[in-house]
Amino acid sequence: MTQYQHYLPMHMTLHERCFPHKLMEGVWLWSVYSEEKAMYFNGYLVQTGEHEAIITDPPCGGPDVLEGFAALPRPTCILLTNADHERETEQFRAHFNIPVYCPELDAPLLSRHPDFTYRDGHTFPGGWRAIHLPDQKTPGESALYHEGHKLLILGDALIGKPYQRLSMLPPEKYRNPKNARLGLQRLQELEVSAILPGDGDPILLNPAGLITEAIRE
Repeated sequence: MTQYQHYLPMHMTLHERCFPHKLMEGVWLWSVYSEEKAMYFNGYLVQTGEHEAIITDPPCGGPDVLEGFAALPRPTCILLTNADHERETEQFRAHFNIPVYCPELDAPLLSRHPDFTYRDGHTFPGGWRAIHLPDQKTPGESALYHEGHKLLILGDALIGKPYQRLSMLPPEKYRNPKNARLGLQRLQELEVSAILPGDGDPILLNPAGLITEAIRE
């Protein structure tokens, strides 16, 4: 994956962004727009081998959307960063006949039990590692990090809003907002070249400092 090579204009039409598009080398994005939240909910297909990939937090499904995956690396599993990002997981699980992984602490919150659970430090195909972030919206909130490519996938830990910036969720989403900020400090230790949030817009250029800025605000 190349640090600065990206493909997808962030201001695509709603119709276009619903289908998987190449975001950067080895990463495809597709989204559904939330009128209520005034931002996109994102899913990512991340290549882990020559012909294999993983799916994260899948939003909109349906036959037309799923057809767009036919020419892409075949997913071998679905990784959820938290229970609230279950979204259209069942459509993707059934279509590809693949297992679902969820943070262990969030598994009881899903509408259907996952095939597998994971904890902090769990490694996935292709070099991805789970990072548990305590005291967030759900108890198992986790990020996914690839040290080699310096890529960070987020669930609800931080959202990509305003454009090309990061923000925490509103204070009422947390049991203790102060503890939530402290829990996010683990992300400051990471070296990142791109940040792929589950909500909002990806940040593909100059992400340095944005995590610290969001936590301080």
